[in-house]
Amino acid sequence: MFYIFGAILLFVLDQITKLLTVKSFNLYESSTVIKGVLDFTRHHNTGGPWSLFDSHIEVFVIITFIIFAIEFWYFKKHPMKHNLEKTSMMLINAGAIGNLFDRIFRGYVVDMIEVTFIDYPVFNFADCCIVVGCILLCIYVVFFDKDEKNIKISEKENDDGKDNPCV
Repeated sequence: MFYIFGAILLFVLDQITKLLTVKSFNLYESSTVIKGVLDFTRHHNTGGPWSLFDSHIEVFVIITFIIFAIEFWYFKKHPMKHNLEKTSMMLINAGAIGNLFDRIFRGYVVDMIEVTFIDYPVFNFADCCIVVGCILLCIYVVFFDKDEKNIKISEKENDDGKDNPCV
């Protein structure tokens, strides 16, 4: 239940940042936060990440729903047990829902965070949630998921009695 409330809180924070951006800035208007490092710049993204498939927002709405359906099916068969896995999925889903909400109700995703020390697209809080969630999920898969699988395998070996010298 904690993860559902966490995802809702992250979604609300994302929508607040977008609402404040829309109320405070005109399209493409910018304000420097840290000179040469970070600006707030209002952008509208009518495509996907890095404005891929610009003006085809319906494609990303459909893709998002398909991913949610696959995710629901997968986690129904393989429930999440590890807190890192749950946290990563909370972040990814909160970000995906935040951007999906924009695509459905605004017709575009509001972006506002612009790093100026590198050439990188403007992004938003939901994008940050997705990226951090993906990094945590990779950490889980590389460092923790295999340990859980090894535990399951060793439990099966012990149940067979084949590798148990006491049997």
